[in-house]
Amino acid sequence: PEIILASPATGRLLSIDGVPDPVFSGRMLGDGIAIDPVDGVFVAPCDALVVSVHDAGHAVTLDCGGGVTILIHVGLDTVALRGNGFTPQVAAGDRVRAGQALLTVDLDRVAQSARSLVTPVVVTSGRILAPIAATGTMVGRGTPLLTIAADHAVDTVADGMAAPPARAVSTALRLPLANGLHARPAARVAAEARRFDARVTLVAPDGRRAPADSPVAMLALALAHGAQVVKEVPQQPPMMRAPGRPNRVVHRYSMPEASAPPTPRGEVVDEAPGVGTGKEEEDTQLAKVEQSILSLLRPTLASLRGL
Repeated sequence: PEIILASPATGRLLSIDGVPDPVFSGRMLGDGIAIDPVDGVFVAPCDALVVSVHDAGHAVTLDCGGGVTILIHVGLDTVALRGNGFTPQVAAGDRVRAGQALLTVDLDRVAQSARSLVTPVVVTSGRILAPIAATGTMVGRGTPLLTIAADHAVDTVADGMAAPPARAVSTALRLPLANGLHARPAARVAAEARRFDARVTLVAPDGRRAPADSPVAMLALALAHGAQVVKEVPQQPPMMRAPGRPNRVVHRYSMPEASAPPTPRGEVVDEAPGVGTGKEEEDTQLAKVEQSILSLLRPTLASLRGL
């Protein structure tokens, strides 16, 4: 099904390429457009389910149905305002109609502290088929902007709510991010996590789960600074025979040495006299998987402490 995405605000329509933040202009969260708003009422661009409203009130994630998810992120670096100037009109779990108010924002107050009022509207799950309105023009709330179709190759928020695996290797990590896990660090962590074959899941203190390669699912966890997060890797047999090569073993996951840079997706093949099936060998290989992913994500999170 196709969905018409309308403007959530009144203002000048901009290309996503012109957003002065590489996470958005680089499409790390997805493709989309942006609006430089001239008033502070932000509305639903289509009928949708509210997936999450950030605690700072500056960002809303909507499930538009048909596999389409969007993020409305009001301003840049607005998470640091800790909600000052933002008044959410909806909560996670609400169903909204196109044109219904999502947020009211005191633009004058926010403009004094935020880096920019430019508001990215990002299609985090789905595919833009065609633009309707021209960038550089003024648009009003409800003006049709984009035609979007589902992209079933993209993970949806619901994927992060799947039941935990029967066996997993888990490590606790206290979130060091000053403003919690908001859009920018979530995009960066997801980009790093996608480089590995192992599926990493973040588990919030209340048990909610999100794949680390899905920024939207991580945003829905609403993790604050200092939150205790469990990083979980499914415990599966890490080896299998390569077809037609009985004396070669193919590891399911990339396992770089601790001193080497992380290895992108791909198979690591070792010479071996047979397939290792003992529990001790399996645990050793899983430990290597865990260390390789941990060595990747810890520096990534540490580099984002001030965000």
